[in-house]
Amino acid sequence: MQLSILLLTIDRSAADSLTAALSKPGHGVTTVADPVDLFAAASGYSLVIVDRVKNPYTVAAVIEELRRDEATSSRSPRRTTSRSGSHCSRRARTR
Repeated sequence: MQLSILLLTIDRSAADSLTAALSKPGHGVTTVADPVDLFAAASGYSLVIVDRVKNPYTVAAVIEELRRDEATSSRSPRRTTSRSGSHCSRRARTR
């Protein structure tokens, strides 16, 4: 199964590494740095990954907004993880 993946991160190195790893099995990866761009496009992707965000946003606020949005709220998270001590959190969704 090939996924369309939307990645939000301000860390260019992380974006490059994740894109390379996720593209190998044939998944399509689009990277954005601005949460506004993520909100506008999220409903068109089968998986959304939220890594690091710029101020004044927080990862929690971005995920909360995705859950509030009618276009994306009907998709329940399949997996949410957070690494303690960092700002990294991931939210997976399916169509």
